[in-house]
Amino acid sequence: MSSTTDYVGIMDINNFDVIFFDCDGVIFDSNNFKIDAFINSIIKNTNYIDDECVACIHRNYGRFNRVEIFERVLSLDRIRERVAGTEDILGKLLTTYSNICYQSYLAASFLPGFGKFIDMFPKIRKYVVSASDENELKKVFYTRNIFDTFYRIYGNKKPKKEILTDFLVRDRGLNCIFIGDSLSDLKAANSVGIPFIFMEPKSIEHQEIKEIISTDSLKTVKSFYELM
Repeated sequence: MSSTTDYVGIMDINNFDVIFFDCDGVIFDSNNFKIDAFINSIIKNTNYIDDECVACIHRNYGRFNRVEIFERVLSLDRIRERVAGTEDILGKLLTTYSNICYQSYLAASFLPGFGKFIDMFPKIRKYVVSASDENELKKVFYTRNIFDTFYRIYGNKKPKKEILTDFLVRDRGLNCIFIGDSLSDLKAANSVGIPFIFMEPKSIEHQEIKEIISTDSLKTVKSFYELM
C-alpha cells in the first residue's frame, strides 16, 4: 500500500476504486452547529454553561465521539456539582444533542461542489466513515436523498482506524483515498497507508493539521471543484 505522500499532486480521482468521506465539514457544513448542539444540550439539561465548559467542548470536538465529550464535560467540577443526583444525565444530554443535530442536518448546506463531484464519478465506490451516530446519519442521508449514493455509511460503532483496517483486509487490492477535515481522519488514513485529501474550508483543526504535516506533503483543497 502506498504512503500518503506518494499521492501528493495527483488530481485524477479516476485513479481510485474507493473514496472514504468524513461527514461533518466534508459532506455537510455542520461542524459549527454540532459544537452549538453540545453547548445548547448542556444549557437545556443543566441551566448552566461557563467558559471552561465551552473550552472543553472545543478542545475535544473532532477528536472524541459525543459520549466521550459529554463525559469530559460532566467531569468538570461546576457541572458535576449541578447535575449531582440527576438521573441518567448522560442519556438526557445525548437525546437532546441527537434531536438538535438531526434538525440542523436537515437545513445544513452541502460543501461546494459535493453533488457535482459525486455525479462525475459514478463507478467509484463511496463510503462514509464518521464518528457520528450511525443510525442518525443513515436517517439524515435518507431524508436528504443521498443515502443511495454510498455503498455503506459507517458511524460511531467502531473507531475510524478499525473501520478502514477491516475494510482493507476484506477488500484487498482496491486503491482507496480518504477525504477528511480532522486529525482523526488524517490519523486513520495514515494508520492504514492510504492517501489523504484535506478538505480545509470548514475544518476546525486546520492549524493543528498543518503543524503536523508540512504544506508540501499535505494535499489540501478548498472545495470539491478542485478534484474534478
